[in-house]
Amino acid sequence: MRFMKGFFLFVLVLVVSDANAQVVSIGSLAEAGHWKHVRSILQTQPPASEAERTYWSARVKHAFGDLDGAEGLARKAIALDNNNAAYHRELSAICLDELANHPGMFRTMRLAHDVKSELETVLTLDPKNIDAMSALMEYDWSAPSIGGGDREMAQKLTDRIAQTDAIRGYLARARIDELSGGAQITTAEGLLRTAVQSAPRDYRAHITLAEFYLLTTKNYMSAIQEAKAAIALAPDRSRPYADLATVYARGQNWNELDELLTQAEKAVPEDLNPYYQAAKTLLLEGRDFDRAEKYFRKYLTQEPEGQQPPIAGAHWRLGLVLEKEGKKPYAISELEESLRLQPDFGPAKEDLARLR
Repeated sequence: MRFMKGFFLFVLVLVVSDANAQVVSIGSLAEAGHWKHVRSILQTQPPASEAERTYWSARVKHAFGDLDGAEGLARKAIALDNNNAAYHRELSAICLDELANHPGMFRTMRLAHDVKSELETVLTLDPKNIDAMSALMEYDWSAPSIGGGDREMAQKLTDRIAQTDAIRGYLARARIDELSGGAQITTAEGLLRTAVQSAPRDYRAHITLAEFYLLTTKNYMSAIQEAKAAIALAPDRSRPYADLATVYARGQNWNELDELLTQAEKAVPEDLNPYYQAAKTLLLEGRDFDRAEKYFRKYLTQEPEGQQPPIAGAHWRLGLVLEKEGKKPYAISELEESLRLQPDFGPAKEDLARLR
């Protein structure tokens, strides 16, 4: 009997260990942006816990743009386990993305309340959750007071983040300075450089500095350096490849761009976002529309990865490229396809009406 009890305990430990390993595996894939893989795991080897299955299903729907479906599942996961900080964090992220769609006034007020309330709940359950602190910090800094914004609290959160993790503290303070603009931009750069120098193998620090140079200061040579450093640390993530593609397309560095896109597709074949970003840059810059068309068509050869530009948007932008090339009937066809996929897509509606 004692042997049987020991055997069953051993089996139970193995089952629990496998379940924990699976959660870690899914979490690592999600952090790297591999949402197609996460979705596949949920379909073939879902977590045993109903709450955990529901939570990850919510995250997948969120990643692939189904915010209504994601919100419902996130609320269900919380109902199943109200004490799990990750579930509340996901609901806050969904509500924040829904706010970005500019809903009506009453829904805006409810969503704003939910964003802040859920983030505060996360920090009650998990006081050292840096992602939640960072999200609440940025919300408090950016939101109007009527929506719960509180810049004094945002500043206090940067200190709290720094006390928990020095590197993330540099990033948090830099983000506040970047949002402040003006002379604070120089301070933000210094903080980001300090983060990279203090933790040279920190992917987050390098990619944050790369995008600061790319989007804020337009220091493209430094953006290239930091994006390459990020690729060296995490070659399976598409984000730094997309940043480099943007820089190379803007600078008309065609050889480097084509080599990069080949490298990116080999490293992350399920995510063609670097092609999309290169094409979008060429469209916005108004140059080499043939190349832009080729890259958009490449992006449309497969389902977009989660958290990447939706297919309706790619058809819309391809339509704009075709218009620039003087291919009006084909441009109209792409805009019609964009609206077939997303009937409420305003930019495609406006451009289709203009071309007709």
